[in-house]
Amino acid sequence: MAEDAPAAGKPKGGVMRRVTLRNIAREARVSPSTVSLYLRGIPGVSSDAQSRIGAAVEKLGYRPRPNGTPAQRRLVGLIVERLPLPVFSDLFYAEVMQGLQEQASRLGFSLIFSAIDRQNLADVVEDEQGEGWLILGGGNITDAEIGAAYAKGIPFVLVDNYARNLDIPSVVPDNSTGGYLAIQHLVELGHRRIAILCGPPKYKTLTDRLNGALWAARELGLAPDQLHVQPPLSSGRPKKGVLELQAVLESGFAPTAVFAVSDKTAFGAYEAAQSAGLCIPNDLSIIGFDDIANSLHAEPPLTTIRIPKREFGIVAMQKLVNLLNDKSTIPTKTLIYTSLLIRQSTAPPKERLPFPTALSEESV
Repeated sequence: MAEDAPAAGKPKGGVMRRVTLRNIAREARVSPSTVSLYLRGIPGVSSDAQSRIGAAVEKLGYRPRPNGTPAQRRLVGLIVERLPLPVFSDLFYAEVMQGLQEQASRLGFSLIFSAIDRQNLADVVEDEQGEGWLILGGGNITDAEIGAAYAKGIPFVLVDNYARNLDIPSVVPDNSTGGYLAIQHLVELGHRRIAILCGPPKYKTLTDRLNGALWAARELGLAPDQLHVQPPLSSGRPKKGVLELQAVLESGFAPTAVFAVSDKTAFGAYEAAQSAGLCIPNDLSIIGFDDIANSLHAEPPLTTIRIPKREFGIVAMQKLVNLLNDKSTIPTKTLIYTSLLIRQSTAPPKERLPFPTALSEESV
């Protein structure tokens, strides 16, 4: 067995040593084989171990070692915004990153990782060793920062984000259509008092989901007093949705259904509804967005808008590689289709009202 590498960040003979799986395993209190399974996206690692490994990866600044010689494998980088919880433990981004890693390996690239907090995006893109970059998410990464980084001339693709008024390659879910499908589903079930739990406006993807929901409400003839749009109250907190649904119920608006702009927000709404003595879906239908793994195992299983997350990552990596191979490629915004996935958290309300008259009059 090879000798243990020095602790991360400790020089040996004046040379900084690369962080190894053994360093991560020691920090996360798991075996190196468990770390290997986690980094390769292979099932079998508990959620608690995933959280500890993800925290260790970010703390130690781990970058995967390239496989093969530099002539065989090129380096591309993945930049993510530092979140309240380690990004590797985020169930949505973990599946996206699995697709990124799979496609990078398939195309002969190695993927390095950088989580940024207060660093300047342009400096990271210019100073690090990636030939091109994928920038994943980024509510705190402003359009001005994105534009300054793009001006450096180093190819990159925005993933689950885009820049307004800038022609920058990006890949995003079709969030607007997803929001539309969510409200359409609830209206078709007979719901006429619907609460929408919003996300922070700095996340364009969440705002697009809200806009799609409002578009559906208008087209389907819901009156303004039949909707309650609840602003976010949980910014910076790991758990979303609890405070938001509590605020809705305390406002005097009595929803029969809730659309949460993410599954994580929907899980918080579950908790708030159950604390208020409401039964899901008999008293309150709830629909989420993302179809993260936990949504299938919620009680009851969560109706949600599905994003094919692994495929999302594959498309994003392919887009970056195409850009690297032909830098004259025209910048495009690629939409990944979303779809409605009906489970047991939505049902007709106790009192089913007629379909909105505004829609029926337009249909005549």
